[in-house]
Amino acid sequence: MGGTQDNGTNLTTFGVNSIKSTTEVNGGDGGYAEVSNIKPNILFAGNPEGALYRSSNGGDGFAKFFDENIDCKPLNADGGCSGDGVMDNGGGFVTPFVLWEDEMLYYTIANYQPNADNPLPHSITYNNQTFTITSNKELADQQLVDFKAAAAAESSTDKPNEEDAKYFKRIYEATQLYVYYDLSVGQVIPDYRFARSKFFTGDNAGNVWLLEDAINASYSTWRNVGKVASGAIYELAVNNSGTTVWAGSTIGNVVRISNLNAAPAVKQISSSALFNGSRVITGLAIDPQNDARVAVTAGNYGNNKYVILSTNATSTNPTFASVQSNLPFMRYMMW
Repeated sequence: MGGTQDNGTNLTTFGVNSIKSTTEVNGGDGGYAEVSNIKPNILFAGNPEGALYRSSNGGDGFAKFFDENIDCKPLNADGGCSGDGVMDNGGGFVTPFVLWEDEMLYYTIANYQPNADNPLPHSITYNNQTFTITSNKELADQQLVDFKAAAAAESSTDKPNEEDAKYFKRIYEATQLYVYYDLSVGQVIPDYRFARSKFFTGDNAGNVWLLEDAINASYSTWRNVGKVASGAIYELAVNNSGTTVWAGSTIGNVVRISNLNAAPAVKQISSSALFNGSRVITGLAIDPQNDARVAVTAGNYGNNKYVILSTNATSTNPTFASVQSNLPFMRYMMW
């Protein structure tokens, strides 16, 4: 699936008479696009200036999925939020967004089938968490009830998204998690304990927004996790574990937001530490095997440095050096 200018967002399923045939699933000017690798019926599309959409039926229909944290205006007659489906601070003509999923965790758990050698209950350890697959639905359900109750007790009533953040934090930090295996259908039933996803976008005020559990079509509670020092968000990249997001702005500043599973930590990196002048950040890439290696590209013409690399990107003060080598002096982009 991909977006096109003037010709909408188009999807191919390779199930028609030509493998090159596509179907327009969202109109207007298209932009970024994402398809879930855990739930392929969950799709994301965008229109210019901060209008984003989610489909829960494989593209047969899209709906806006903002809440009042990210989309409150215009205000109604009583001064409350009414929202218009666009981020309050607006977004770029091609509004950036990125979907992160822990596919390895999901398929490690979802592919389990009980047998004589691995009967129920069955435990699997993944990244220091133990997942016990059980046919005891009450046990699995009660754990989530307890997590939600504890999160509510720890949260301030005037911060409507704090409770959700603390709930997800408990899932990330739990050493023991129970997941339900339904004997009647012969499979593990997905929930956020192992079907984990995060969706990031950014607005013209430089804010970076996070939606946890993004592939759950009934969930839409957004959190502002950080902000670039100046400029509109133009580019985003997420590390392999989903714990750090990098964002680049239209005037050359970059922000690293780490510790996303608990209390986000924000590190600003100024344009002067990256490129000469205020140049749009056109690309960010994190080595999937090594978070300390981050590449950044910039736009504009008439410069001698367009591609830089940090090998200490996780440090307190990351440094970047040119890896331009013999590449032409031109604008670069990365995916």
